[in-house]
Amino acid sequence: MSKNKVADSALLSNVDLTPTQIATKLSQQTGKKISCIKVNDTLEKLGLQQKLKSTGGKWQWQLTGGGKKYGRVYKVESSYSNWSGNQVKWGEEIIELLKQNLLKVTV
Repeated sequence: MSKNKVADSALLSNVDLTPTQIATKLSQQTGKKISCIKVNDTLEKLGLQQKLKSTGGKWQWQLTGGGKKYGRVYKVESSYSNWSGNQVKWGEEIIELLKQNLLKVTV
């Protein structure tokens, strides 16, 4: 099983886009204002991530099995606050998928 995870991860390159960065790119490419909230909601509707309550009571996004094809979870720490936790980041491939799905909904 771990071999498959390594193989899947090896297929991903440049998995470093946050939902905010994806929203900016999509807005530029489509000419429509797309928010990071819309990006996260669409990723959830596509079954690529789910919102779960952490032990501290805060909500966090978690990758689903399908989402692991496009993204990774990183442990991050804030440089300006006392926060640390997991952050989902996505590869460039997710932009086309989101664009197709967002345009279906908004057109």
